[in-house]
Amino acid sequence: MPRMKVDYNTVLHKQLINILNKNKVVNYSSIIEFLNKIDLKFNKSSIYRQLKSMEDLGRIYSFNLNSTQHWELSMRGSHAHFICSECSVITCLNQLNIELEGYQINEISFKGLCNKCLI
Repeated sequence: MPRMKVDYNTVLHKQLINILNKNKVVNYSSIIEFLNKIDLKFNKSSIYRQLKSMEDLGRIYSFNLNSTQHWELSMRGSHAHFICSECSVITCLNQLNIELEGYQINEISFKGLCNKCLI
């Protein structure tokens, strides 16, 4: 019998949704930094297990950029990411919804300088 997906609405789950709402795209380091700021401690396996559960439920999407795993809230349609080559901030480019009939797009990214680093 297949294992049923359960949505655990835990403190960690709520905080992961909170950081994703604030930052849009996160990696493990930014999650730890956020949790430390609010004085919450979780072990690495708990964080990854919660992220996996949220992804299995379709709440978040994971992708790999520059050999680092990132997560964002699930969105409809493909969209691109802009990665600042100076400060490494990742920005979702939601206005670039790209659909190609007969193709499955997994990831589109652009690299350059963000507004802050351009100055």
